[in-house]
This record gives sequence, structure tokens and C-alpha cells, in this order.
Amino acid sequence: MFKKFLVSALLFTAACTSAQDQGKTPETIRGQLNRCMLDRTYDLKDAGKLENADKWTTAREILSLCKRRLHISGSEINDTQSLNIIVSTIDSLR
Repeated sequence: MFKKFLVSALLFTAACTSAQDQGKTPETIRGQLNRCMLDRTYDLKDAGKLENADKWTTAREILSLCKRRLHISGSEINDTQSLNIIVSTIDSLR
């Protein structure tokens, strides 16, 4: 539980410090994306699909899924930073 809180806090911090202001608050874009990424990563962990999966491939799949679900374009977020956040989360859950 504490680990999930810590990861959530890190994701929120990243959202507040890195989102580009395009008339939307960081919580609107980055917050929703971070929540989606975290939820999907935990879903995969709960299903036992993180242990043997390639973390970078899994991170790209999670990011792609969340961007589609939230209708986010590449110009609204930093893909590299998002992938690094997902990979860090995967590493902490293994």
C-alpha cells in the first residue's frame, strides 16, 4: 500500500513539473495519463503478467493504450518521460 502511495506521489510530482501549459492544467492531461498508466501497470501485476515481460515493450503498450483511451496526442505529453515513469513503476513492482 505504501509503495502504491509513493509511486502515485512520484507520478503526481512529475505531472506538475513537466506538463506543458496549453490551456489545460497539468492534472487534466498528465494526471489522467499517470492515473491510467499506474492503474494498468497494477492490473498487469495483479494478473501476474509483469514478471517475465520485457519492461520497455510493456511500457510502450501501456502508454499507447492510455493515450488512445484518453485521446492524447504526442504533442501534449513527453513520451520519453512517460515511458521512464512506467518502467520505474514496473521495476518497483517486481
